[in-house]
Amino acid sequence: MAGNLVGLDMKAYFNSASYATPTWVLIATCRDVTLDMSRGTADLSRRGSTWRRNRGTLKEGTVSMEIIYDTADAAYDKLSAAFLAGTIVDIALADGTLPTGPAEYFRSEYEVTGFSRNEPLEDAVTISVELTIAATVNEPNFVTVP
Repeated sequence: MAGNLVGLDMKAYFNSASYATPTWVLIATCRDVTLDMSRGTADLSRRGSTWRRNRGTLKEGTVSMEIIYDTADAAYDKLSAAFLAGTIVDIALADGTLPTGPAEYFRSEYEVTGFSRNEPLEDAVTISVELTIAATVNEPNFVTVP
């Protein structure tokens, strides 16, 4: 999907099946989602040069997501259970509908490292979910569905 998208157009999914044969379930209660990716750097500066020289090293990624508090929702159940048990969650952040597409999505397996309940006086009760890329054999990647 291309051009002129707003957050409302994007979709977040969790996988309810195996990694090899995913069944994507829409996280319909999510609001604000942030995918933060960065790389570490190694300092390769040397004497005789007045320039700092760097080289990119390992990539890292986190997802911050706010979901509406709903204990009857499958996504709430999946994320809260993964937080409490320390299990891995397979997440796709897409610009279209999965699995049919068209869509480009970022897929990775995450550990739920934060699960905070927010209770503002005049707004919906929400959960702030923090996800960190997990130590699994599957590499995080961008996938295109034509």
